Amino acid sequence: MAHRVLVRSGATEAASAWRERMEEETADTANDLIERLSVLQQKTGVRLASVSDRVQRPFTAMLEQDEIESLVEPAVRELLVGDPEGAGSQLETHAEDFLGVATGSGVEVPDWLERLSVTVDRVLEEAETGGLALEGERQVMPSTLAEPLHWSRLSWPQLLNAVSKKQGRL
Repeated sequence: MAHRVLVRSGATEAASAWRERMEEETADTANDLIERLSVLQQKTGVRLASVSDRVQRPFTAMLEQDEIESLVEPAVRELLVGDPEGAGSQLETHAEDFLGVATGSGVEVPDWLERLSVTVDRVLEEAETGGLALEGERQVMPSTLAEPLHWSRLSWPQLLNAVSKKQGRL
């Protein structure tokens, strides 16, 4: 959830740092699972493609999907008004990284592509009805949820400062 909020608010540096940290934290577990599956497949001579696909995919795949989805709105804005330039190319480049990622039997549409499709449909509908927010005006969290949580937006330096203070107390 935190990563999704970061990418949707345009805090790409923070989102990238979050993903990198998650990759570091989960790397040993992921490698252990891959090794255990490999040994089991060699021992039994059975390869379950759907299980193998899931295990081979990093734990951060969902975070990368969040990033791809966050690129849809700028790409649509570029399509409509020409700004921000290069947004469509950026979306295409990130989506290409996911090509070949199958789920299940490989016959159904991959989860990431289904999610991306839903996001594209939503953003295009918002654009058609004039509801596409200007850059920097996107609402990250509905105000009805933000108020009870006492949530407020921090700049990246403020966030780093707040986190480093808390780590010093641990």
